[in-house]
Amino acid sequence: MKAKRASALAPEPSTQTQVPEVAQEGEFASLLAKPLASRPGPPTLTLGHIREIDVRGQLWVEIASATSPARRLRALSLCAIGEEHLGAMCALQFIDNNPEQPLILGLIQGQPEVAWAKSAIPARLSLRAEEEIELRCGDTLLRLTADGWVELRGLHIDAQASAALRLRGSSVQVN
Repeated sequence: MKAKRASALAPEPSTQTQVPEVAQEGEFASLLAKPLASRPGPPTLTLGHIREIDVRGQLWVEIASATSPARRLRALSLCAIGEEHLGAMCALQFIDNNPEQPLILGLIQGQPEVAWAKSAIPARLSLRAEEEIELRCGDTLLRLTADGWVELRGLHIDAQASAALRLRGSSVQVN
């Protein structure tokens, strides 16, 4: 009789909620397709700092702990992160408890203004483009093209060298 009662409580297949299949694209789709990690224990919340948004728009966070040195990792985010958030503290969890896959849950509110983020100067900056790179400031222009042209325009152009200043070309025209 107990078996009959248990089956009476089970919902009919037609009354179960059907979840429609949604086409997932990109990185999130590959993460959703992975099985849950077999690591024991519940996920823990970790704090980190947003350190970089690279030329592809990917976020990089720095995570430090008392037991390991700071490390930078590429991260996904649940919230919009922009250049104004560089240096900000953020709350992180790890996808499938994998310490190499941080997910930014949000920004920590009420933290003091981070001065270094506004003035950080990278050791090296590399810009690449297929056709052209153009830098403008007011009426000043620096343009580099894939076919080898360098265009420099400005009201005053000052070239200084502590050693020799050389202009080389098949022909050099001055005035």
